[in-house]
Amino acid sequence: MSKQASADSEKSENRQKESRLNLLYIFLTLKNFSSKEHPLSISEIRDKANSTFFDNGISIKLNTSTISRLLEPFRTNENFSFLSEGDAADYSDPQRLGYNIFCVAKENDTFIPYEDAEAKYAGKDARLMRYYYCESVFSDAELHTLLDAIAVNNYFSPGDIATLTAKLLGLNPQFTMAHRPSATDDAEIKDESSMLLNNIEDFDRMIKKKQVAEIIYYNYGYNGSSRLEALPRSNYPRIIRPVKMMWSNGFYYLVAMLGPSPQYAPSNLRMDRIQICDVLDSPELWKAYAPPEQPSSSVYRLKNPVMYGGKEETIHMLCRQSEYNGMMNAVMDTFGTLAHCRPATQEEQEQYLGYGTRYQPNPDPKEEGTWIHVRVNSTARGVVLFATQYCNHCRVISPQSLADDIKKKLTEGSLFYQ
Repeated sequence: MSKQASADSEKSENRQKESRLNLLYIFLTLKNFSSKEHPLSISEIRDKANSTFFDNGISIKLNTSTISRLLEPFRTNENFSFLSEGDAADYSDPQRLGYNIFCVAKENDTFIPYEDAEAKYAGKDARLMRYYYCESVFSDAELHTLLDAIAVNNYFSPGDIATLTAKLLGLNPQFTMAHRPSATDDAEIKDESSMLLNNIEDFDRMIKKKQVAEIIYYNYGYNGSSRLEALPRSNYPRIIRPVKMMWSNGFYYLVAMLGPSPQYAPSNLRMDRIQICDVLDSPELWKAYAPPEQPSSSVYRLKNPVMYGGKEETIHMLCRQSEYNGMMNAVMDTFGTLAHCRPATQEEQEQYLGYGTRYQPNPDPKEEGTWIHVRVNSTARGVVLFATQYCNHCRVISPQSLADDIKKKLTEGSLFYQ
């Protein structure tokens, strides 16, 4: 091949390479620099792209005709389904790009969908300029929710929080918030040695591969230093079968079987307190440790108050409802729509409350209210905590063994205040 032919071939390959990358340059320019409030014209896209991207150290040379030729077919292609109007809930993203591209026209000081402007000014001597912007399928509110949830979790390490924050913000470069968490924020109260993210990845992989694990589980306790330390629980290490992972009460949990059903019910282990010692391929143990059922995470959380595990029971209680005590808010937050409610009967009030519906040692008019019968299917240990926490507004009436357990705890606790 002659030198000229070789040079021509190289130029042709470079042009093909540039052509393949041009649409990516355009898309990234819109992603990084445009927004609904600040859409970009074709010439602005050109200028931003040419000053941002380089090929072998040389600025690229996009022109407006190339941008117009590539961008509009890209936006209107039915395979990508970019919309020109509609709220975030209406977005269509069939190819999972994670972004939508919009075309608008300027009308006075505002922007309206280009198609609307075309229809409005059809037949009129009006020159409409196209402006484009790109939006993440994550709304600002959704990103804010995720960022805020990560920032207050003390069991992510400072580095993990900074990394997760940077990744989330990369989904929407135009997103702004009053304060962006960094690795130095509250570093003294974060767990520097956290294995939470590693555990999440490892257990997710085990569940997919149907593997069991040997773990050590830790509780915090006093061990002679000025700060509480994580100490191994007795009876560990032990073999578990991971079932599912879920958030509840601001913590991330692993629902796991510590033995075969029905002898064992699912246990809820704090993900940040687990040390994985070994991962085992054991189809026999995986089958033997099968959980009795796998309800949705939302249903499971409501049936396991405060993530106390155990077997479910039908529990009846009387709860005092008033405008000020927030008792029914507590019922809803703890048991959700699984709580079945009705007015307590006069017989129930006389039998279980003893002194009547309005009795209190020091009556407060703000606390007077009506008594509601609440029935839930829940684990007993969680209801014990609930009933003792709200003991002046809640009376468990059945099963009797649960009521007796709560009474015993309240009696023992009251001795410390005599």
